[in-house]
Amino acid sequence: MTLAVFVVSCSYLRFFRDGMTFDPDEGVALQGAARILHGEVLYRDFFSFMTPGSYFWMALLFKLFGTSMIVARTMVIVYGALYSSLTYLLARRISGRWASLGAAYLLLVSATPFRFEAIHNWSSTAWALLALYCAVLWLQTCHPLAAFTSGNFAAWTFLSEQSKGACLGLALFIAFAWIVWLRPEGPLRSRSGWFAAAGGFLWPFLVVIGYWAHLGALEPMWNDWVWPIHHYTAANAVFYGTIFPSYQVWVEVFQNLSWIGRGAVIFILSPSLIIALLPFLALGSLAVCAREMIRQKERRETLSYYFLVATVACGMALSVVIKNRPDTSQLIFVAPLLFPVLAWYVQGQRVLRWVPGVGRPLMTGYLFVSFTLFTLMFLRVPLVSPASIRTRRGILKAEHESAPLNYLMANTKSGEKVMIYPYASILYFLTDTYSPGRFDYLQPGVHTHEQFEESVRDVAADRTPLVFYNLGFFSNLLPESWPSTPPEAIAEEPFRNLLISRYRPCAVIGSGRGLFVAFWRKDIPCPQK
Repeated sequence: MTLAVFVVSCSYLRFFRDGMTFDPDEGVALQGAARILHGEVLYRDFFSFMTPGSYFWMALLFKLFGTSMIVARTMVIVYGALYSSLTYLLARRISGRWASLGAAYLLLVSATPFRFEAIHNWSSTAWALLALYCAVLWLQTCHPLAAFTSGNFAAWTFLSEQSKGACLGLALFIAFAWIVWLRPEGPLRSRSGWFAAAGGFLWPFLVVIGYWAHLGALEPMWNDWVWPIHHYTAANAVFYGTIFPSYQVWVEVFQNLSWIGRGAVIFILSPSLIIALLPFLALGSLAVCAREMIRQKERRETLSYYFLVATVACGMALSVVIKNRPDTSQLIFVAPLLFPVLAWYVQGQRVLRWVPGVGRPLMTGYLFVSFTLFTLMFLRVPLVSPASIRTRRGILKAEHESAPLNYLMANTKSGEKVMIYPYASILYFLTDTYSPGRFDYLQPGVHTHEQFEESVRDVAADRTPLVFYNLGFFSNLLPESWPSTPPEAIAEEPFRNLLISRYRPCAVIGSGRGLFVAFWRKDIPCPQK
């Protein structure tokens, strides 16, 4: 049955593989992997506030199978199928077959299709889910190998995304410490399992520290790792469960609809709210389990399973809260670790009996219909994409041609240095071009003024022929996606003096979010293409 879930999931997610939305986030890890394959050293030669796992994992895939978008997107298919399969296995430990299959289906149609992109969030979630599955095996078998593997995947999670890995490790430690404290005579108290878990967790960090110490880049690595603590949260701040980050987007969605249309939209979007509620269900389950484990009213093995899974689910929710980004998109990124709780709800498990509608067929039907309609929104791009997009990373599909991409393809060469400013690293990857400095993207309110100035100096020193300036980022994308950006972050344009003194505008390309101005160096004639 698990194999069938995996195969069906792969078959469904294949529809999404070639569809492009040109989300700037998708290029971050992909371009970093390309730079690694060009011999550059992460943190020393280019900046990243993420841990190195996603970059090197993607670089390994590119090394083995070729540097292309198809390779990166195929891995997203594998992640999505892995989510559904492991969710089924985790839920099946305590729930019936149909409830477990239902949870796997709801996850399949709502998580990966929501943002079918090759980004670090999906790989880190895959490692976290594997860590949880191995932790459940350790709980049930008390085998040191399961403990070692769980610790290993927890470390990989941290090395792909700091907050997720830290909260996962904390949740696993708290869960097992509580279980052992209540069961002092149990086999989990054996030191071999704890030493195995610690060894599995520590060895990847020793390898990473040794590698960057050998390259003399240990200090920049550490500085980049802790950089988000001081600079990430202000511009990215949103309220819990936010579906659209700005009021402007809400108005665009609802203002021209009838009341019936608005009701239909709310129904279709309601799975986002369901996912936002799952951490609270997990927290309630955690409280019920803790009480019952103290009272010893049920088999401790069953309660220990509930407690472990619920603790990890709460830890994953905490990982998005501490980033100050508990919106729908970030919660969906950790949804694979929340959906076993949804299986408990569908099954009507005792730990959720306090929730209205638990185990009722009517609620199960609502979940099936609403989540199915939810996924239909995302099928539009892969199924109705008449435009064939030719890139240096493969042929893809989109709803319409990308004028900025076509301009870069026509006027740059593979391996050439171009400044795409401020935030469109996906264009670097698709055109096989590279930034002249350490930064593949710059986000006002996140990157510091000194980092912007460093990029200006890099462009000036390199005498980069083209600065591809995204006006649409400031007029559309920034206010819609990052409305909490501090005004002082965009009060002054760092590139202004350089563009006036050494460059001239030669073309205006695209529209909306994709509106670019091509600034060419004054000693270079404006291209005719």
